[in-house]
Amino acid sequence: MRGETTESFQLFMLSLCALAVEMVLFRLFAFLAGFHFVSLIISLVLLGYGTSGALFRFYPVAMKSLIPLYFIIGMAAILAGFVILPIDVYEFWTYSIFKINFILLIIITSTPFFCHGLYQIHLFDKYPDHFPRFYSMNLLGSAAGVIIGIVLLMFLNEIHSLVCIMGIGCFSLWYRKKLFFLLVLLVGILFFLPLTLKISDYSPTLQLRLIPENQLLSTQRNPSQHLEVFSTPYLRAATGLSMRYRDIPPSSYSLITDHTHQIIFPNQPSKDFINHTLFSLPLRIFNPDEVLCIECDWGYEMYAMYYSGVSGRIVTSSPLYREFLKNIHPSLPFEIEIALPRKYLSQTQSRYDLIFLQIPIGNAEIFPGSFSMKENYLYTTEGIQSVFNHLNDDGKLVISFFPQAPPMVLLKLLDLVSQVWGNSDFLKNRMIIIKNLDFVSMIVTNQVLDQVVVEKFRQEVSFYGFDFIYYPDINREEAEVIFQNQKLNYQTVIDYFQNPFDALQKSSYQVEASHDMKPYFFHFFRWAQLKDTLYNLGKRWLPFGGAGFLFVLFIFLVITALSLLFILIPGRVLLGRKKLHFTGCKELELAAIITGVGYMLIEIPVIVQLEMIIGFPIYSFALVLTVLLVFSGLGSRYVENIRVNQFFTRMIFIHPLVILGFFLFINYLRNWLLELPGVLSLLVILFPFSIVAFIAGMPFPVLSRLTQKRNPDFFQVVFAWNGFMSVIASLLSHFAAIEYGIHFPYLLSIPLYGGFWIIVHFLNKPFHPIS
Repeated sequence: MRGETTESFQLFMLSLCALAVEMVLFRLFAFLAGFHFVSLIISLVLLGYGTSGALFRFYPVAMKSLIPLYFIIGMAAILAGFVILPIDVYEFWTYSIFKINFILLIIITSTPFFCHGLYQIHLFDKYPDHFPRFYSMNLLGSAAGVIIGIVLLMFLNEIHSLVCIMGIGCFSLWYRKKLFFLLVLLVGILFFLPLTLKISDYSPTLQLRLIPENQLLSTQRNPSQHLEVFSTPYLRAATGLSMRYRDIPPSSYSLITDHTHQIIFPNQPSKDFINHTLFSLPLRIFNPDEVLCIECDWGYEMYAMYYSGVSGRIVTSSPLYREFLKNIHPSLPFEIEIALPRKYLSQTQSRYDLIFLQIPIGNAEIFPGSFSMKENYLYTTEGIQSVFNHLNDDGKLVISFFPQAPPMVLLKLLDLVSQVWGNSDFLKNRMIIIKNLDFVSMIVTNQVLDQVVVEKFRQEVSFYGFDFIYYPDINREEAEVIFQNQKLNYQTVIDYFQNPFDALQKSSYQVEASHDMKPYFFHFFRWAQLKDTLYNLGKRWLPFGGAGFLFVLFIFLVITALSLLFILIPGRVLLGRKKLHFTGCKELELAAIITGVGYMLIEIPVIVQLEMIIGFPIYSFALVLTVLLVFSGLGSRYVENIRVNQFFTRMIFIHPLVILGFFLFINYLRNWLLELPGVLSLLVILFPFSIVAFIAGMPFPVLSRLTQKRNPDFFQVVFAWNGFMSVIASLLSHFAAIEYGIHFPYLLSIPLYGGFWIIVHFLNKPFHPIS
């Protein structure tokens, strides 16, 4: 009994540490890839668990009691990998070494989960009659681990959080006193060593330190962000600046998010400087009273509002950014709200004369193309519609962005705003687009622009040396005169107005308006680009060349190869050795595949969708994971004692209906959910989702029992197929969501689970094994 208690405690500690590590890995990979990439984290975790199931029978019996020690060694390997292995996000496609290191890091980061899986199977194999006790401890430890991981990230950086989790893991070896104290001593030494994350030499956080005059003013962090504020006197702020400005642009602050994303924020710019930027133009001409800035991180809009003397409000989703604003400008007369843009717009009835938006493009995530995988629920048709709903009858929307050739962001914005208006004809006389050398302002008004306003813009643009891309009834000769670009931007607008459908189809890129079911504004990839993209990959800068989608494809191929090597092939080898062939074996394999795929087709889309309501991806990830762990476990326990075939027959209809019901609930009550206060909206969402999770926990225990009934030796194959397909489906689900929309993988789970329960109904018929 004492041995069972000790091993139960060990399992609890390993479960806690495994899920805490998963939370930290979520942040670490965000630094390396410029993107949170939840599907990668889930797939490498599943890779470890699936491998443990496939290789357990090959694992030496004498070493099974040492699995907790190997778990801690695996965490140490993760620490070493992130501290030592160079993975350059800026040159990922240029040099093979970075791809090899990335593959090594995937293998290394799956090792603790491999050990955790081994220990679970070891205990279940050793104490088959006490399965519920161990399962409960595993479940409780996993749920606690999610919370511990988030709490550690509140107070420590990612490297120190990993070291602390190693320290917690040492308690699983408490009964080995000498080894325990030795490991605790080593962890204590690691904690005080100056270990740092190995990041690219091109990362702005390192580049800025090379100039002695630059000064790191502050470092702030929370579980979702890491913000460094530099004073950079030689870095001049000049976004949207007129070429007629004769003075020296002001020095700047540099805000570095997650070591990769740099924002240039002007340091006490003069009124004359701000007046020479595109940001002040609409304020001077329209003279609004109430202005709203949404996620305007560059600060130009804020200063333009300040010098114009307007009343306004700034909305940011980042508490760290608000602290920065308060520190550098404590007398700022504007109210700064911390809120998700969509949630803020749903919860307020205020209307504004003018609203500023920015199209966000970071630095490092452009190079591997991972920015194309970022969800953004503000730049969807539903998001822009909510913005227009908060404009007065004669209100104006100003969208700022960096142009590129070909002008895909411009074309997507045209389609986005036109979709909101319902027809591109309504946009023709309500839009003005102005640019300088490398910056564009799109101004859209609720009312038709009269000639007086157009003439004011003509005078201002002429005086400051800006360029028109479009205004109502513009002549070709008046467009893009100063900054020659073969009038590509102008022609794009004209082509779109003449025939929107043809303009979108003629483009080599994905430029149709994004929507809440496909919130990937920067997903421009089309399969027709594949040949050219592969040819140019690593040879030139490809921010819009499809590299982002190929990054998903690259990881998918790597994970698939590793899954074949470590999960499926060992399982098939075991099958070949035992020559397991019996009635129903094919159906059991198919059911294993379905359970592996179906769970991921639900989990990944739900995490992405709830980001709109919950906020930063790590919080959505933690919450969904916790609910799935708890309620899937309860569902597994519930179904374990059910033997009546009538129950499984009813599940053919109940399970798909529950999945469909949650989908309809989230999508048709979205606006109502956004209007609810934060905690209340979570509670309302989690209740129906807990039902989905509860039922999602039923299939695999049912499948395990059926395998035990038909042929216990076949469970190894079932586990291998389930693990293999879970790993693959986690990435396929993300892949499909980007390409076809979030609804596609989620709804695909409905016929899959329906098919699973049909197979169960068939296999539950009386069976008489051949002796």
